[in-house]
Amino acid sequence: PACLIESERDGIRMGLMGGAFMTSSLVAENRTLATPASIQSIPTTADFQDVVSMSLIACRQARDIVKNINYILAFEAMCAVEAIYLRDSYDKISPAGKAVYDAIRAAGYVHEDRDVFLQPVLEKLATAIAKGKILIAAESITGPLQLTTDVHDVINP
Repeated sequence: PACLIESERDGIRMGLMGGAFMTSSLVAENRTLATPASIQSIPTTADFQDVVSMSLIACRQARDIVKNINYILAFEAMCAVEAIYLRDSYDKISPAGKAVYDAIRAAGYVHEDRDVFLQPVLEKLATAIAKGKILIAAESITGPLQLTTDVHDVINP
């Protein structure tokens, strides 16, 4: 259903619509942050030195993008759990899906019959994603997932 609101409550509740605004603004911010820092290089020392290191700026931008992605994924995870709840389809999802669903619930997201302030749960879920807990839940069923970059090195350097 629209905004993942039970049909008899449609028009009374916002459901997860507010989170959609948050995620779209984070995606827009990520687009801005993805602008290469190198285009900001300014010649210095009377044009003697034209290469100015922008690596610190690029690293901070990358860190902020990853942080934003964790919030986006947290909200998407909340939507997935809510959709499974509303469709009463937990028994129809895969074992790995159930492990991920249970991990999201363990991080604090539960269905509410009323609008609630979601930031505390969103923070917990974004942290669980950043720490690899959701990935670990999936891999507890599937075994190691084949990724192009070993995310375990990023999570636990």
